Amino acid sequence: MPVSIASQYVLHRARATKAPHLPSIGDGWLHEVKFDGYRVQLHKFPNSVSLYSKGGRNFWRKFPELAVAGLRVRSCVIDGELTACDINGVPNFRVLHYNSRDNVRCVWAFDLPYLIGKDLRPLPLLDRKERLERLVSKVRDPWLCFVETFTDGPKLLKGADRMGLERIVSKKASMPYRSGSKCDWMKVKCASWRERNRERWPLFEQRQ
Repeated sequence: MPVSIASQYVLHRARATKAPHLPSIGDGWLHEVKFDGYRVQLHKFPNSVSLYSKGGRNFWRKFPELAVAGLRVRSCVIDGELTACDINGVPNFRVLHYNSRDNVRCVWAFDLPYLIGKDLRPLPLLDRKERLERLVSKVRDPWLCFVETFTDGPKLLKGADRMGLERIVSKKASMPYRSGSKCDWMKVKCASWRERNRERWPLFEQRQ
């Protein structure tokens, strides 16, 4: 895939829209946990690797401990969430800013728009997730994890709320990858997470 195409893609990624509640069970919806971290995009090519933030900044120097030697594929673009866990093992955005050997940082991969030069965006989400799971399963290093999907959104939301996780994102299994906010992705925050993070707005400004 030409680097110019990859650079344009960084600026045109899919974005979930806020929703007051999850869609009804059934109707082809898949639900997954949205972890508390930086939205990132991993670009791997034969001679280069980049980790882009939501605003297009390359995070590779900021988080140099993330190695990609285990990602045995010639080229790909992975959508994911860069996280670090607190002492309880829960992803915590604040912990990302602490330089400590105890902080375990990883990328939670949830979509695969490109693979080995092929544009996968026209494919249904379910097909892209299957390819992504196979790719991540071959990586033995703990820095890359696969975000699983569930069909029972309310049950997942309750579990995520109980565990102190950030939110749930709901997506249509049959939909292609669409850039921008009209991508048919909906996100609902967990009540307990929202209550704990009322005073963290200055940190959000650093997410770009």
